[in-house]
Amino acid sequence: MGIAERKAREKEELRGKIISAALNMFIEEGYAKVSIRKIAERVEYSPATIYLYFQNKDELMFFVQQEAFDQFFEILAPVLSLQDPIEQLRFMGRTYMDFGISNPELYDLMFMLQAPMNVDEVKEQGWECGFETFHLLEVVIQNCQRVGYFAEKESHIAAIENWSMVHGMLSLFLRDRFDMMPKENRKELMYQTLESHLELIKSLKS
Repeated sequence: MGIAERKAREKEELRGKIISAALNMFIEEGYAKVSIRKIAERVEYSPATIYLYFQNKDELMFFVQQEAFDQFFEILAPVLSLQDPIEQLRFMGRTYMDFGISNPELYDLMFMLQAPMNVDEVKEQGWECGFETFHLLEVVIQNCQRVGYFAEKESHIAAIENWSMVHGMLSLFLRDRFDMMPKENRKELMYQTLESHLELIKSLKS
């Protein structure tokens, strides 16, 4: 390996190290409380070094979210190995909820935090890391449509409806808005609500 190749590899490794450290710190302390200086201390480099890779904390957050969505997509990807479209929809709904319940701080970073939607990277490329997971849901919806479900709807509208239902329910759960229900039953009630939603879809099959 030549000097140039080695330097390029070392640069990419440090960039990955910065993103990993930032991801962990955003989860541990919250996005607002973490500074570039704190991240630099964690990776044992100067803040100036961080700025060689990222223009500001918002841009770094963008790549942190991208990394998180890449991991999330890997968890969801096995859905296409299932044969029954309704089973695919069930898998995506339950996997989404389980992910949020097991990783509430990470879920906040991915789906609840507004920053960094104004960074140049987002303006130029779009929110590809999030769009990829939504596209996977849309593929599942299209699979459902091929066998008669959602026949009257455009696939992206049906995908938004299904995502909004699961996301809304999970958000209420994570923000302790289900206090009127016994704590030990809340997760199971979400599963039951998802099943009720799927039964409604099946009843409307054309």
